[in-house]
Amino acid sequence: MLMYFPISKLIKNGKITKENLLGMLDFMNIIYIVLVVLQFFLGTRVQFLSVGTSERYGSIRLYVELTYILVSYYMHLLRLITTKGLYRIDIFFVVATLFINIAVTKSRMGIVTLMIATALAILSIKFTMKKLFLVLGLLIIVIAFFYSNIGQDILTLVFNPSKSIGGDTSEIRELGRRYYIESASKEWSTLLFGCGFVNIDWPQSVAGSGYNLQYYYNDNGMFGLFFYYGITFVIWSAVLYLKLLKNSWKYTRMFFFLLLADIIGSYSLIPIIYSTTIGFALICAIVEECMINNVVFNEEELIGPVKWANIYNCSEYSIEQIDK
Repeated sequence: MLMYFPISKLIKNGKITKENLLGMLDFMNIIYIVLVVLQFFLGTRVQFLSVGTSERYGSIRLYVELTYILVSYYMHLLRLITTKGLYRIDIFFVVATLFINIAVTKSRMGIVTLMIATALAILSIKFTMKKLFLVLGLLIIVIAFFYSNIGQDILTLVFNPSKSIGGDTSEIRELGRRYYIESASKEWSTLLFGCGFVNIDWPQSVAGSGYNLQYYYNDNGMFGLFFYYGITFVIWSAVLYLKLLKNSWKYTRMFFFLLLADIIGSYSLIPIIYSTTIGFALICAIVEECMINNVVFNEEELIGPVKWANIYNCSEYSIEQIDK
């Protein structure tokens, strides 16, 4: 979170622009996506990425960080559905992000929130023939998804949890949520400031946190963070998210849908406000810059090669020269 300050200062001093930042993020994400997909297909035979792995639905599951990819996803999704043209880079990020969520990370809550936010983004634009085709396309994708193993498992988890292929984690998570709320509510000090971060190498800490009962904070989203840091953290997060939602809807709508999905997912997933990346700080700095200058961010301006060229200080050339 502290990275917000240097990023914000660089933007305010004109050393870097939001277009530069998002262009660099796109450039980095393409490399990152290629590496993640390559690791997925190589599996455990040749593991060159330092990431957690397991097996779900008959294939490998990679626990990779998605914050940066999601920033690019919503940016390119908005440009895809709001502009007349079709850019290959937009299609790449939309397809790649859906593939990584569904096939690589296989997070059921992550997939559901992504689909909800995507549907709301499409429905938020004015009716056009392009919107009609996108809605029909989304319906086909959703129907096809729910016929897949993971889609069927999500439906089973909702209506018949005990028969879930991916494992019924709802019961243990519910027990964990109750434990966290009861433990943190015992004293006013822990209610306000939480019970502290768990040291799993100390037996008393393991027992006191319910870790020995398989209660894991990162399986319980905001409930786990409430246990760690108390109601102060929850209120601070809620106020910040509400302010960001309000301003992002007005100035940077791509972040609105990203944050909305993040809030829905925080019931069982760790929100990006607690991510180990600087993604959330980046969002805060860009939304604030748009708000201060009263500028609505236009995704159409982010045509990949033009902005990537600016990374290498080529901005003195004309757009026509860069395109060539």
